[in-house]
Amino acid sequence: PDPPSSIGVPMLAGAGIRIPLRGPPGRTVTLEQSTNLRDWTPALRQWLMFPEEEIQVNLSDEPAIFFRTTP
Repeated sequence: PDPPSSIGVPMLAGAGIRIPLRGPPGRTVTLEQSTNLRDWTPALRQWLMFPEEEIQVNLSDEPAIFFRTTP
């Protein structure tokens, strides 16, 4: 089986954050976000053309925001 998708080390980028998504090429990855680690909502879906791709997400006014991937 293919390895699971994952997130690399995020970096600040202006008013947003750049997040490296990792996974097998040809797979669609869903990036989810949460402010409390309990309730998760989809932030975006990305089809991976390469084993690692960088996406940019705008930051909200929340004091903390967490990200995870799902297949």
